[in-house]
Amino acid sequence: TWALLIFLCRYAENYRQRRAFGLGLLPTEDGARILQEDARHMQRHVDQIVAQRGPFILANMVRSALAKFALSRTGDDVRETVKTQAEVDQGRMTASMAMLNYLAWAVPAIGFFGTVRGLAGSMTLAGQGGQQLRIATQHLTVAFDCTLVALALSLVVMFLIHTIQREEESLVFDCQEFCLEHLVNR
Repeated sequence: TWALLIFLCRYAENYRQRRAFGLGLLPTEDGARILQEDARHMQRHVDQIVAQRGPFILANMVRSALAKFALSRTGDDVRETVKTQAEVDQGRMTASMAMLNYLAWAVPAIGFFGTVRGLAGSMTLAGQGGQQLRIATQHLTVAFDCTLVALALSLVVMFLIHTIQREEESLVFDCQEFCLEHLVNR
């Protein structure tokens, strides 16, 4: 449940981040040019949007690239800034997955703990013989069910982790592509 809630929050944030492509951070019409003199004005425009709608990965990338362009005047420096900022954002997202990765590891461990506990209880009862042997068999069933449920839940959590990682990586790549197409190439 905890992993699912974290996943839902991350998915909602990814969806919010994707809305930044429609905020008009950069001119997208064909033939538009961005001059060095325009960079500071465009930075202030990005800052106003971020102040109203919250932080965006795309806005941060655009802002960093515009700041570099205002200082250097070269597309190669701007391209390198976009690449570096994308790596930073990707690293931040990867690092923030630590809790989900821990949960994916912890779920089967807890299931195995339940199995060991069930085995210990069944061995104690089996040693007494008679009716207790039937109860010991029931303990074993519950013990192995713990492992089965934990492994199934682990598969679900791992699927969710890989799904959100793919979505977040795609977001960063799309932001990088947007900056290259609408800023560096202009």
